[in-house]
Amino acid sequence: MTTGPDLCQARLARRPTARRFAEEPATAARLADLYEQAATTWTAITGLPVLRHPCSTETDLDLLAAACLERLRQADPPVARI
Repeated sequence: MTTGPDLCQARLARRPTARRFAEEPATAARLADLYEQAATTWTAITGLPVLRHPCSTETDLDLLAAACLERLRQADPPVARI
């Protein structure tokens, strides 16, 4: 998901519960960088794309889930390993 950090922080600020460890702004920024590095490495090693979709609304989330499911439907079935 490519939801911007500012939107994420605004949503967390409205939540009635305390922030969790990974939700602290500095930690969240480091994790976002790590995810970006992992996505780049994944594509470099496998040649497969990383699906990137914004997720700012519930509709965005529904579209992301549909895109992931469609990608799975189109994928070749895994080869059995014995």
